[in-house]
Amino acid sequence: MMKNTVVLLFFGLILYSQTAFGQNINYIRANYEKATTDKTVCQSLIKDLGNEKISNLELAYLGALETIWAKYVGNPFSKLSTFNKGKEKLEKAVKNAPDNLEIRYLRLSVQKNAPSILGYDKAIKTDVEFLRKNIGRVELAALRNRIEQLLKG
Repeated sequence: MMKNTVVLLFFGLILYSQTAFGQNINYIRANYEKATTDKTVCQSLIKDLGNEKISNLELAYLGALETIWAKYVGNPFSKLSTFNKGKEKLEKAVKNAPDNLEIRYLRLSVQKNAPSILGYDKAIKTDVEFLRKNIGRVELAALRNRIEQLLKG
């Protein structure tokens, strides 16, 4: 009896963690673009991601959001530092999961929108090629639409 209870509890925790992850990442996806124009949303998403152990995809979102947060920071040195911290997280996520389309989409979105003075544009061509070649693998319609819009722009 005790063994069955432990097994059920274990599987319940696994199911809960997968559900919580799915809800969290869906919330982040839904609000990612809002973060570019809403300081409060950006700050909230960064806070949510910074409070827990995160996956490579969440690390990529955290990095992308930190690069966005740099525009809300007043001091130029802090802006650069904040941007670079986000860029490092984003690059780490790409290195850890180079075939993840959503991570590559996030990097491309940051690189296409980063001021050219920052020099963060070296992977634009490879990310565009990768996304065009693999966009058929994207199952989420909203994400596919965002990728297509980014590739057009």
